[in-house]
Amino acid sequence: MRPAFVIGNGRSRVGFDLKRLNIAGVTYGSNAIHRDIAVNYLVACDKTMLKEITNLDVTKNSFVYSRARWLDNNKDPNLQVVPDLPYLGPNKADKAEHWGSGHYSILLAREKKHDIIIVLGFDFYGTANNMQNNIYSGTLGYKKKTDEAVDPQFWIYHTAKLFKHYPETQFVFINVDGWKVPEEWGEYSNWSVDNYQGLETFLVDYPI
Repeated sequence: MRPAFVIGNGRSRVGFDLKRLNIAGVTYGSNAIHRDIAVNYLVACDKTMLKEITNLDVTKNSFVYSRARWLDNNKDPNLQVVPDLPYLGPNKADKAEHWGSGHYSILLAREKKHDIIIVLGFDFYGTANNMQNNIYSGTLGYKKKTDEAVDPQFWIYHTAKLFKHYPETQFVFINVDGWKVPEEWGEYSNWSVDNYQGLETFLVDYPI
């Protein structure tokens, strides 16, 4: 099976041409990425973002997933409910409502049976000034660019849960040199980190 490319919206991917990813593999993305590229699978857990997506008929080009509570009376076969979590847990972070669109995108890729999942733009941390690091900050549905960054602990925790529950899957995280790898991942061996030049090398056989 072709690899999955799960595209986050962190600023590390600014300047990287995403178009080849649709040729080299199957693409998964979240929220406002639809403004820039039609991914194969799009996840939008936020009601406001889902409204934008449905108003623009994004489901004509992408399969769209969201929370069940936003899909009452849905009749569009290309608009579906996000997968169930692969585990139950006692912590606040273990509740489905605290899983966001990005990590549901990774989970969806695993549910589609990809054994290699390449993840880019999942920066986790805020800017050097601890402000928002999202490409779409300051636009409809997003916080202001100057707002304080979101605490990444839930994102880091959810990623580790994916490592734990899918040990046969290889997760490759693409980011800039010097990106801080979460210490919490240390007990798992089914992940690795590479930079965007490494991704470019992988994609050399997939010209646009």
